[in-house]
Amino acid sequence: MLKDLCAEMRNLRETILRRIAAVGGHIDEDPLPEAKAIVDSMIGEFLFTPEYAGARRKLAEGRASDSRVLTLLVIECLARIDVERAAQRRTEAA
Repeated sequence: MLKDLCAEMRNLRETILRRIAAVGGHIDEDPLPEAKAIVDSMIGEFLFTPEYAGARRKLAEGRASDSRVLTLLVIECLARIDVERAAQRRTEAA
């Protein structure tokens, strides 16, 4: 069961990373491990934090499609990746 869950997480992470590219986000090869970690973190937050309880409930009740939830995750991940990049650039410039 745990092995299957890990495989699903990897598949979801890869799907989100592909969709980030599809909406115009760009992730170079150098920061790719960091982007993967951010996406994994966002998936975990979606699954377990109260902030996303409404979205989880809508998904479970069938009021939100998988596509809408995935789009939410893509947008949130892209925003967090952009914030991390900006912070890293400021650190490097200092």
